[in-house]
Amino acid sequence: MANVVLGMSSLEKTTTSQGLCRYESGWQTPAEPSHEHTAALFEYWKSKCGDAPMPHRSAIDPIDMPQLLPMISLLEVVRGKSLRFKVRLFGTFVVDIVGEDRTGRCLDDFGDDLGTTVRQEIVARWHQTCQAVYDTRTPQFVTASRITPQKEHQNIHAAALPLTKSVGSVDFILGLLTTDSAVSSSYL
Repeated sequence: MANVVLGMSSLEKTTTSQGLCRYESGWQTPAEPSHEHTAALFEYWKSKCGDAPMPHRSAIDPIDMPQLLPMISLLEVVRGKSLRFKVRLFGTFVVDIVGEDRTGRCLDDFGDDLGTTVRQEIVARWHQTCQAVYDTRTPQFVTASRITPQKEHQNIHAAALPLTKSVGSVDFILGLLTTDSAVSSSYL
């Protein structure tokens, strides 16, 4: 399957006054995991599926994946007038990557410190990824390039995997976000 590139060009040339990262290339959605960490989480997720299309939320045990925990996020699907995704868990490495702890916040509340256009584009990308998981009830993988405030080029890799609390519905999304950069030994 070919990569899908979701272009949002203003991210290619915008940084924030707080020195947050900027994305320099399109959001790509490969069919398979693109990093050893996203692949490890995907294999764990598949091992918990059994005969079901997705595992039950209670089948996921953090004790089973201690090396991945700092990179993990868990989003709850909030149904209402519109579909929202609320962060229930946001790993310490993810906090380091994005520059803030988003636990307890909905996806569409992210990026309050960003300019309006950049914020809308970042939220739209993550919402589109989560929406695809919800709609297809299948895993989604993401790659993109960015420049850190220290002018370091990084490739980011993400996995978004559906979880259920009742048969057939997507009620949670298990996520992982990592980079190609050297990761401190405390995260491995």
